[in-house]
Amino acid sequence: MVVIGACISPVESDRAMASVWFNVVEEMIFSDEAFLRNSVSGLRGGTTMNTTSDRLSTMQAGYCVCLYQTWEGTRDNKLRARRDLYNAVIWLARDMGLGNATLNTVITEDMASFDWREFIFRESLIRLFSWIFNLDVAYALFYQESPRMAIKEADIELPSPEMCFQAESAEECFIVLKLWRTNMAPQQNLTISSSVNTICSNSPQRYGNVFSSMGVVSMFTIVSALYSLAFQKRNSMFSMIDTTTIRRGLQHWKRLWPSQSRNMELGQSFSDSDPNRWKTLGFMRHAPEYWLVTSLVLDQVQGRYSQPVNNNLPAHDDTDMMQLHGLITRYRASRSKPAIDG
Repeated sequence: MVVIGACISPVESDRAMASVWFNVVEEMIFSDEAFLRNSVSGLRGGTTMNTTSDRLSTMQAGYCVCLYQTWEGTRDNKLRARRDLYNAVIWLARDMGLGNATLNTVITEDMASFDWREFIFRESLIRLFSWIFNLDVAYALFYQESPRMAIKEADIELPSPEMCFQAESAEECFIVLKLWRTNMAPQQNLTISSSVNTICSNSPQRYGNVFSSMGVVSMFTIVSALYSLAFQKRNSMFSMIDTTTIRRGLQHWKRLWPSQSRNMELGQSFSDSDPNRWKTLGFMRHAPEYWLVTSLVLDQVQGRYSQPVNNNLPAHDDTDMMQLHGLITRYRASRSKPAIDG
């Protein structure tokens, strides 16, 4: 986290110093016992805070290394992060058990039975697994890398709203978490895979309370999953994915996106010197842009552009993001064409 913070520092010397540490920190993290291929946790049946807290910290550090190497590293570092480091992070997440990312063990019936430390551990696991999934999709969107995580295996519960995760005391966390669960009733929170199935169905209305109560991170994760489906449809000769289903999911997502709770999260703003600045939403506030790019990919699949569409498989390791740039350029060109008078 220190290295990432230095990467985005407004001080040039900080950024320069951060780059010196890129490979050193990477080697230190990925030589940890948790990333060794012969180190199998055997905890898929039940991950607990006592048995996996160290592995969670190591996986968080590995994810951070993937982030700064992918976006700030040299060309070789970028390729290594996408080809090797990220595979190791996914392997460790699967080893810990994606289905263990759930708040089912967190009780909110009364304050006496609420375990704040258990919530922090479980929510941290949920958010880390979700961001690993989102990074997989980001590699597909920005670099044309085929997704390595299947939506069907993403039995990862969606994150709780920011007000739960950012609570500064056990009492505050209990109150907002219980309120969130009450607002979702009679339904319960969804997983990534079940949320995609639901939003792509003909009648997601019965989960209206769940979607309206979701935080921005959850809705960002869902639209990321929809992009993953569209990417696979565009680049597979034998894809069984129905474009109508994906389009339906996008239509429902667009209708469900406006929400008072999400407006509150998006509206949080702090000055650079404010210690609460960490509460400001980052990249996930661009969920609507992900929705637009996913729609454009479906337009390509369905031949809605007047320009010829290149149906060749995209080149991997598109470090310069030319594929994405070309897609946006074609979209802007189609929008700027003058109307033809009849």
